[in-house]
Amino acid sequence: MNLQKRIKRNLLGAAGDLPSSTWPSEWKRRTGEGFSGADLIYVSSNDIQRRFVYLYGEVQAAIDFDLPIDLRLTAQSGYQVRFLYQPTQRASENPRVVAYFNAGAHFWTRELQTSTAKAGAEEPRDWLICEDSIELNDENTQAKATLALESGLFDLATAAADVTTGPERDLPIAQEPGWPVDPGELHFSGKALGTEITPELATGVSVFVHLKPLTLDTSEPMPEFAGDSARYWVEKDGRAYMPICRGGGVHRLTLPVAEDCGWAGGGVYTGTSAYVSFTDANEAGAARLQVAPTDPDADDDAQHIGKIWEIRNDADEDDLEVNGRTATLRFESVYHADPHEALACIVGPYKLDIVEHRQPDHWPSVEEAQTIDLQVKVHYAVSGKPEPGIVVEWRNEDERLETQFTGEDGWTVLRYQPTADATITAVADSPYKPEADTQAFVVKTIPTRLWGQFELSVGDVAISPEEHWWILPGQSYQLTLTPRADSVLIGEELVLTVDPVQRLQLAPTGARPLVAGGLSWSVTTAQDATGDFALHLDCIRFKQPLEMKGGVNELPPLTVEEAAGEQLDPLQALTTLTALVPHYEGMRSTDEINVTWTGAAGSPEEGSHTTPAVEVGPVEEKEIPLPVSLIAFSLGQSVTVSYTVTPAGGTSLPASDALALSIGALPQSALEPSKPRILQATQEGHGEELDMRSVSDDLTIRIDSWPHIAHNQRTWIRVEGTKSDGSTYQKVWSGTGSWVSKEWYDRGYGEKIIPYDELPRLRDSSTLKIELKASLNQSTDESHAITFPLRTYTVRATIDLPAPDVEQATGSAPDQQLNPVAAKEALTVVIPDYGIQPGDQVSVTWAGVAGEGSYTTAMQALPASHEIAIPVTVVGYNLNRSVTVSYTMIYGNNEPLSSDLLNLAVQAFELDDLLAAKPKILQATGSIEGPVLDLKYFSADVTCWVGVWPLIAPDQDVWLRLKGTKADGNVPYDLNIWAPPPRGPRTSPTWINQGFYEVTAAYSYLEQLKDGSTLTMEFKADLSKATDEANASNFPLRTYTIKVSPPTVESVKDPYGREIPNFGSTLSTTLKLSGKVSKGQKVEIFYGEGGVTVSKGLGTVDPITGLWTHDITVPGSGYVFAMLFYHSGSPRSSNVSNFLVVPLLTPTLESVKDSNKQEIPDGHSTTSTELILSGKASRGQKVEIFDDSGASAVSKGQTKSDILFGNWSLTITVLQGFHRLYAKSLYHSCGEVYSNVRTLTVT
Repeated sequence: MNLQKRIKRNLLGAAGDLPSSTWPSEWKRRTGEGFSGADLIYVSSNDIQRRFVYLYGEVQAAIDFDLPIDLRLTAQSGYQVRFLYQPTQRASENPRVVAYFNAGAHFWTRELQTSTAKAGAEEPRDWLICEDSIELNDENTQAKATLALESGLFDLATAAADVTTGPERDLPIAQEPGWPVDPGELHFSGKALGTEITPELATGVSVFVHLKPLTLDTSEPMPEFAGDSARYWVEKDGRAYMPICRGGGVHRLTLPVAEDCGWAGGGVYTGTSAYVSFTDANEAGAARLQVAPTDPDADDDAQHIGKIWEIRNDADEDDLEVNGRTATLRFESVYHADPHEALACIVGPYKLDIVEHRQPDHWPSVEEAQTIDLQVKVHYAVSGKPEPGIVVEWRNEDERLETQFTGEDGWTVLRYQPTADATITAVADSPYKPEADTQAFVVKTIPTRLWGQFELSVGDVAISPEEHWWILPGQSYQLTLTPRADSVLIGEELVLTVDPVQRLQLAPTGARPLVAGGLSWSVTTAQDATGDFALHLDCIRFKQPLEMKGGVNELPPLTVEEAAGEQLDPLQALTTLTALVPHYEGMRSTDEINVTWTGAAGSPEEGSHTTPAVEVGPVEEKEIPLPVSLIAFSLGQSVTVSYTVTPAGGTSLPASDALALSIGALPQSALEPSKPRILQATQEGHGEELDMRSVSDDLTIRIDSWPHIAHNQRTWIRVEGTKSDGSTYQKVWSGTGSWVSKEWYDRGYGEKIIPYDELPRLRDSSTLKIELKASLNQSTDESHAITFPLRTYTVRATIDLPAPDVEQATGSAPDQQLNPVAAKEALTVVIPDYGIQPGDQVSVTWAGVAGEGSYTTAMQALPASHEIAIPVTVVGYNLNRSVTVSYTMIYGNNEPLSSDLLNLAVQAFELDDLLAAKPKILQATGSIEGPVLDLKYFSADVTCWVGVWPLIAPDQDVWLRLKGTKADGNVPYDLNIWAPPPRGPRTSPTWINQGFYEVTAAYSYLEQLKDGSTLTMEFKADLSKATDEANASNFPLRTYTIKVSPPTVESVKDPYGREIPNFGSTLSTTLKLSGKVSKGQKVEIFYGEGGVTVSKGLGTVDPITGLWTHDITVPGSGYVFAMLFYHSGSPRSSNVSNFLVVPLLTPTLESVKDSNKQEIPDGHSTTSTELILSGKASRGQKVEIFDDSGASAVSKGQTKSDILFGNWSLTITVLQGFHRLYAKSLYHSCGEVYSNVRTLTVT
């Protein structure tokens, strides 16, 4: 129905609101003796509509209500009564409210206190609120109770039964009632309406029940779906959820309501109905969940809490997107109770079937750790289709093996490795199956290795299937396969095949069951058959066929005694190389054997060898020696070794299979002792240094012999070093003309000579390298040679020390140029590579102006960067000068060596380099640097600012001057701000740290500059600290255009000293003017009228203050201004002061009005104490208003007439009584002048 929820219901229903104009039938009235009644009264006005009952005399108004919950099971507030009432004002018998239970056998009552209002006070009108919990200590046996409102005089024992008392329709009144006045009387209210009514004073008579929170006998009630109840709830993220089948439609849920919460009722109690919904409609919508009652109350969506609730999922049965979506149910009682929000639903495939399974036929081998793949397919019962992502648990009896998820096709696979026969069970559990769906797999195993089930024999000789079975061509063999006593394969069919089929013939063919006595096959080889074959034994119980490898060949391959299988370490065959010919089928003592060693591809003829024939002798493995020299020709490559057999008196059989023998390369460790060495070096060439200073004869290079050295092996020897001039020295002996001679081979070493007269001058501390290569295969191609470990020596020789470089300078040693700006942050001397050795000590000398213009560093270890810093301050002392830079080096305990000199020209600053320090006056205007210096903006000393420059340092002398033109045109007009000597002005750490310095320039100098003239700021600094301006660097000049402040007209007065404001009026044509002008300036006064101006002469200027005065006579109204007498170009004028010369008039008082602006005739009366006075006077002049006469006159204030018409007005306040009013002129210069008089009386 989707009706609006009605919760927190009143057990009295609508009757508690007194909704109708007739007496409600639900309310019963009982009266006693005397004049008694219960009247229904209707209050109706613009602000309120209310019905209430008036109880008077001995009367009761009662209404029955249901008890849905046992009083003992309710919440703390229990059953609660609430209503509005007005008790009698008389402090007598109190009215009361009573709840009767068990047909009146038990009751609860509360007195409603009467008013304590005192006689004569205003009647109280407020409605009081009665709100209380109904308590009953006796057991309640009936599900109904009665609520009664009784007057204070009512006696239940003498009351009549239900009666009609007074009118049956309401009595209308126009306003809220006052409290009743007779003993025991009571008003109680129904529901009220109106804009002025607050909610707490608008409700009728109510009985509410407060329930405890809903509790269930179990926290996980099980819903029913398609006839099956859920067996469990579903876990997700640590929380349990009620399972709902995706697309499954209706699920039915019955709540197991706990008896002690009261919601379900019991006995005489009906319990509560409730509404159901989801706490989050969007969440439920995404999960496609709906919930509804199955048997709702009439005209309502609520139903009894204990009835069945219907939960639906309307998603498409194949819509996997809703899987795992959740929503929480909310149950709300129709009475007062907290909502129950503990049951959360989850959507998913919760009814599953295992519909198909797969198991291979093979039996896994336990010893071989074989596996078997077991598979099951799971369908969702609602859709009948495969369901992905389902958990399938695999078990071996009670042991859980693995948990897996189904794939998109619904299948899941267990790869199982058994240790014995087992029964494996796949379990797919889901809540709506009576029990989990299972599929059992019986897995049989083969306990041994597969070949271990059998014994193999050829004839009467046992063979191993894991060894190569060699047989001869043109022969027949009987192969027998016998099962072991414990074999599990007896009775299973076996089949034997060969690959390739051309090698052998098998008989019989096809599958045969294995019997206890075994199976035999005839194996026949062709006359010309040679090569490998594979026998395959197959059975349905094998995961894959068994394989036994063999070969048809008369002669098996030989081995080499010094080799490890097919790998030969040449260091293991330094003296012997032995071929081991195995015992072969049909070996006879008279057989002759030849062994053939075939060298690596590309090796010379000497790298291969065939031995002479050797008779077998004893029929057993035969040792045949080979030349060790063969190894050198194939180092790092592969050779083949085979043999042939020639029977006595017969022809040679085909050669045996060849042994592919890989010969290793000689390791560098084996070649290390043969590194070439110069006997004249330390430790007879084994040391690390070659001191050329002690060499006076030829150098001898010795090379000791190496493993597998042989006569005629070619050698390449290279000697490489660095000459003192940095070029490369090299001497080479090439392999075409250098080899191992017989003498070398016999004595164990070879030597090469470097003649003394060929020795170059090598650089000290440079590296001399000697490289050796040798081709052990005697090839003259160097690419075939092996490289020996490199020998290196550190050369010791006489040292040359070239001039250093200055990193910040341009050009190259021995002549460079240094821009001082490039060295403002760092000055770095770079030491060239003279053959630098660890531990070298170096000191750098900068030789410039004596004293602080020169510097020598302390002796120090030469840094890896070869760079040594010296103070940048030395640059400032040597601007526009030449200096020399050099270094001194000490090596070990040797005497110091001095380098060549670097001639360095230190340049002077360019002006652009000094722009950052360009001086300026901070008060200048016009731009960030201020090209205009307008004196009108200041009247005190100005601030001169100077920045910092490259190489600034403390105590550098500075000069700062201002150069300008005086106002009268005189030049030069200069101001020395800083001008040593004597020494004094100079840079300081504060100046450097803050990046600027400020000093004041006297305003007394600036104010005498000529308007429009140029002011130049000149700044110099002597970085050499010589206090000599001739050495100073000139900085960029700063120029300003001087703009002198215009004069001002500050005062215009009449001859009596009265100020005439701008656009003010005066009665006089004689004016006294005064103002201000910059000191040192002259000022000219002008009068103007109608666009024509006339000079009135020069003002008198005070030379100390700059104040000027001047008296003038004017013909009439006009204006005056002042102008600088000295100026360049455009004149500089002052402000203009305008004035009006007006005629002298006697003031008048023309009107007196009351506060309503009504005229008060002269001599009349008024009630207004506020009066508006108006009249006329000379334009722009002041008058003062007086009340009364003579010495008793009181001033009521001053006012000024307007400039155009001379009208004045003033509002005053007076007291009651007689008043004499008049205006007095404040602008007449001789005598007192008054207006006419107006009188009036204020009553």
